[in-house]
Amino acid sequence: MIPPNLLLVALVTLLSICAASPSWRFSPPSTSDYKITLLINPCGANGTHGGGDPLGYDCCMNKYGAGEYARIDNDAQIYSPRGQPFVEGLQINSFAQLALPNEVFHNINLVDDDFNPIPLDKTRRAADETTIDPSCLSMRTPHPHCIDYRVRAVRSKLRPACSDNNQTVDATLDCYTPDGKLSSNCMQVGFSQTSLIHQCGGVFANESRCGTFLEIHRSSPYNDDNTVLAETRIIDRVADGTITTIIPLTYKADPNRILCNFQESRVRIGSLVRINSNSAVCCCPPIYRDSTKKGSFFCPRLGSRDGPMATKPKSLEEQLVVDDQEAVYPLCQNYAEDQDVLMCSKPVSTPFATHGAYTYPCEEARLGEDDDYGSADLEGLYEDVCPIDSVFVSCAMALGGTSECLQNDRRMSFQDEIGKVVDIIHDDDDSEKDIYQVSFNDGRTHYSFARHELDLINLDNTYELWFIQRNRFENVIKKTKEFRVIWPPCSFDSVNNQFFPYAQLDENGKPMAVVFDNKYDDVME
Repeated sequence: MIPPNLLLVALVTLLSICAASPSWRFSPPSTSDYKITLLINPCGANGTHGGGDPLGYDCCMNKYGAGEYARIDNDAQIYSPRGQPFVEGLQINSFAQLALPNEVFHNINLVDDDFNPIPLDKTRRAADETTIDPSCLSMRTPHPHCIDYRVRAVRSKLRPACSDNNQTVDATLDCYTPDGKLSSNCMQVGFSQTSLIHQCGGVFANESRCGTFLEIHRSSPYNDDNTVLAETRIIDRVADGTITTIIPLTYKADPNRILCNFQESRVRIGSLVRINSNSAVCCCPPIYRDSTKKGSFFCPRLGSRDGPMATKPKSLEEQLVVDDQEAVYPLCQNYAEDQDVLMCSKPVSTPFATHGAYTYPCEEARLGEDDDYGSADLEGLYEDVCPIDSVFVSCAMALGGTSECLQNDRRMSFQDEIGKVVDIIHDDDDSEKDIYQVSFNDGRTHYSFARHELDLINLDNTYELWFIQRNRFENVIKKTKEFRVIWPPCSFDSVNNQFFPYAQLDENGKPMAVVFDNKYDDVME
C-alpha cells in the first residue's frame, strides 16, 4: 500500500505539471451569444499607410468602430500584357486577397471581418478625390486608377476614427496609451465585447495564468503557433464601446529585438505553397452532365467544392449541406472520410435504376494494342498514365505534357492551386528528391509534389493577435486577428541561412544586420 504522504506528493506534482503546461483551445463565441471586435491602430498612430490628419491617441476610447477591408473587384482583375496583376493585392491567407491600403473605390468591394459585403452607402470611408492625369483615356485605361478622360481617382487622406489599420504596422514606431503616455515600440489595439469580460480576483487578480489577455503569435522555424511573442493584460470588465490599450512590439519582451516583416526562406511543414506549371496536367473522363446522366464527378462534395478541394464539414450548417447533396444524383456513397474518389455515371433503361442511371468508380486507364492509354470512360487515347496520384488512375497524361485534352475529356491539374505542406519525406542522399505532402482541404487528404513543383507563398499578414482567456489549466482562444508588420525587415541568421523572426536593434535603437541583395547593411537608415 502506498503511504498517504507519497500520494499527496504525487498529486501536488501532477497538479504542478498541469499548471506548468496549460492546453490550448479555440472556442470563438456564437454570434447569437456575444461578439468580440479587435481593431489594430484604430487611431492610425502607428504607421498608417497614406498619412492623413492626426486623429488623436484617444479617438477610439469608448466609441464604436469597425473594420472595413477592400477585396479587389472582379472587373478590376485584369492582367497586363506581361501577365502581371493590373490591380495589386495582398495575399492574407490561402483563399483571400485584399487590395493595397490606398486602392480607390472603383477597383474594390468593401467587406467586413467575416467577408460579408458592406454597401457603399454604409461605409465610413471618405469618398475618393479626383485629379487631372493627361495619360488617362477612360475607365481603367491605361492604368487602374483612371476613371475618365484625363481624370484619375486618388484615395482621400481623411481616415475615419476607430477603424482598422491592420496592414500598416511599423514596429520601430512609438505609440500612446489611452491616457496620453508615450511608450516605445508598440501599437494601439481597440477591443470590444458585448458581454462581461472575464477577469480574475482575489489571490488570482495578478496571476499571469488567469484573466483576459491580448497575445501576438507567429509560427516560424524558431517558434510554434502557441509561442507568445508579446502580450498585454486586459483589465476592463465592461466595454462600453471600444476600449483602447497598447501592446508591445518587442520580441519576447527583449528590448533589443522587435517584430519584423518576416519572410520564409524555405518550404517547411505548415508553409503555404502554390503549385506551379512544372506540375503535371492530366485528362480525366468528361465532366458529369445532368442532361445525359453521364460523365465523371469527384467525391466528397461540400457546396461548390469537391474531391481534393472539399474540406470536412466544420459546422452544423455545412454538415446539413453535405447531407442534402448526398441525397441528390449523382450520389457520393461508400467512400472513406480521408479519401478522394473520382466516380463516373452512366444512364440505364432498367426500371430498377431509381435515377435512370448508376454510378461506379471510373475505369482505370490501361495500355492498349496501339501503345496508347485509354478506357471506356475516356474519349481520347493518350501517351501515358496520369502521374499525379492513385486517385487519378482513370486519367491519362495530357498530350506531350501540355494541357491539351482530347474531345470532351476534362482537364485535371493542381497548377495555380494553393495548399499547405502537411509532411515532408526526406531523402537522406539528395534533398532535391524530397517529397512534399500538400493538402488543399485542411489536412483531410494530401498529394505528393517535388520541390520544383512548388512556389513558396509568404503571406502579407505576418502575425496574429489573439484575444484569449487564461486559467491555470487551459488557454481559451476567443478571437484572432491577422495583421501585417511592414517595417523593419528581419535580421538574417547566417548560420542557418534564413531570417530570424525579429529585427535586432543597435545601441541607438535602430534595426541592424539586415540583408539586401545578399549583402549586409550594418545599420539601416
